[in-house]
Amino acid sequence: MRSGSPIGRRQDSTADQDNRPRAITIEPTGDFDGNDGDWSTFPLRIGNPAQTVKLLIATSGQETWTISTDSCNVTDSDCRNKRGYLFNPFSSDSWESNAMYELSDQSNLGYYGIGTYGFDEVGIGWTGSGGPKVNHSIIAATDSEDFYLGLIGISNRPTNFSTFNDPQPSLLTLLRDNEEIPSLSYGYNAGAKYREQGIQASLTLGGYDQSRFTPNDVIFKMNPVTYRDIVVGISSISIRDQSSEVSLYREKIYALLDGGTSHIWLPKDACDNFESAFGLMYDETFNLYFLTDQQHHKAAEQNANITFELFANFSVSGSLNITLPYSSFDLTLTSDYPGVDTSRRYFPLRRAANETQYTLGRTFLQEAYLIVDYERDNFSVHQAWWDSSSEPDIVTIESPNSGESDVNDSFYTLPNSDDKETLSTASMIGIIVGVLIFIILVFLLAGLWYFRRRRRQQKQHLESQSDDSSSSRTTKGVELEGRPYFEIMDEKVGYEMDAGMVAELDAGVARVEAPGRVPSEEIDGKEVGRAELEAMEKECGNKDEEMVAKGERGVAKEEKGELVSPL
Repeated sequence: MRSGSPIGRRQDSTADQDNRPRAITIEPTGDFDGNDGDWSTFPLRIGNPAQTVKLLIATSGQETWTISTDSCNVTDSDCRNKRGYLFNPFSSDSWESNAMYELSDQSNLGYYGIGTYGFDEVGIGWTGSGGPKVNHSIIAATDSEDFYLGLIGISNRPTNFSTFNDPQPSLLTLLRDNEEIPSLSYGYNAGAKYREQGIQASLTLGGYDQSRFTPNDVIFKMNPVTYRDIVVGISSISIRDQSSEVSLYREKIYALLDGGTSHIWLPKDACDNFESAFGLMYDETFNLYFLTDQQHHKAAEQNANITFELFANFSVSGSLNITLPYSSFDLTLTSDYPGVDTSRRYFPLRRAANETQYTLGRTFLQEAYLIVDYERDNFSVHQAWWDSSSEPDIVTIESPNSGESDVNDSFYTLPNSDDKETLSTASMIGIIVGVLIFIILVFLLAGLWYFRRRRRQQKQHLESQSDDSSSSRTTKGVELEGRPYFEIMDEKVGYEMDAGMVAELDAGVARVEAPGRVPSEEIDGKEVGRAELEAMEKECGNKDEEMVAKGERGVAKEEKGELVSPL
């Protein structure tokens, strides 16, 4: 059951009246294209005069990659149509040539290509649709077989060519800078041909379509590694059929969400468990899993669902489940796929060589709706909702710098505005209570230290009085201003060292020192004078010289504001 609603501004007549930019919905072509599956595509107009192409969405890319005219024989119109139409940059009057560069966004997955790079006009939608247009957008034309269809990169990441001092903005950034959309954000679902009569993909720039998903309240923070920014944690993968549920993988990993690749890339251990569960056959030549028709029918009859438990990463809590039916994995390689003569049924699962290849691709995004907000540095993933009869419910995501945003940190699920305010108040109260508790603890600790210190001083004072009453010696201590202090101890003459012993001013009681000890006494708020050692030093023995040396260390402590016994 669908409940709750992410925060944002719904697209309505009020938005038209105040002239603020609104979220825009990019209408798909209505076709399902591809040589490794049936994928919903989007139209772009490129150049002047405009050349229309059909492209897929790359959530981790920021450039527009087109299929060049070198990819097909001039007379092969079937090739042209299957590859989403072709782009000839040199037929455009507005083309600004740059250079040849590698298509590097998916190089970690082993995909390779060289593109002819430049800048040109780009319009959203079919010719005559009236969709927004931007100038000087990055375009690459390639004939690589690794990219059967071109890609629209919708990341906000800029591109640096020859220098980092001149970054070129992405298509999403150009649309925002031209005030065609309100913020660097989007909502995307890849569509699913196997649902109903075929559900087309959904792409909203500057917002999202709330009619296309079941909301949850899990927030994901962007990965600080910019080329792998939309990363989710996977805590478990399980399969459930009509009779049982089996775990396929339970080790935590992190995977990139990327609509630019068709497949799901997982550790080999996870792939082995998929292989056992569905009876898959791994082909070392294609590095793909294939199924016979018999295996396919058996899996389809089981009506199995595969559930990915995702958890938020980078110090943000929360987890959610995205469930994919077996039919979302039921794909076909056509004869246009390199090395394939006749169509073959395959399972879009790939063995990752290392953790940099862990990826949830377009197969996963058939059943997931992705909302990304680059300006707030976060995103969310929701279970896709399928109802072809429902009307679009477009919600605009305002920029946090616009002054119009009613969003604090994100656009994520809150049942209603009252709950939002209650949560904010509770958080404020919690912070205030925490601060008050901290202050009280500081005062309690300070008071405890003070009273223990006073008790120790009183105890030392009582011990000194006890020594006075029990001593059998006749000892009188007299402090002379600026002169030595004499004591009669076992027929030896002693004297007071520098700051080694101080008589405490307490109710007029004189301090009597026992032999061999010079205790530390505190004098609150008064500076202790220093008695100078004169000719009397010569009359003292070795023991007295040792006491003098220790008395000097006591002076060093006094200079720091603390009287400490040198003994």
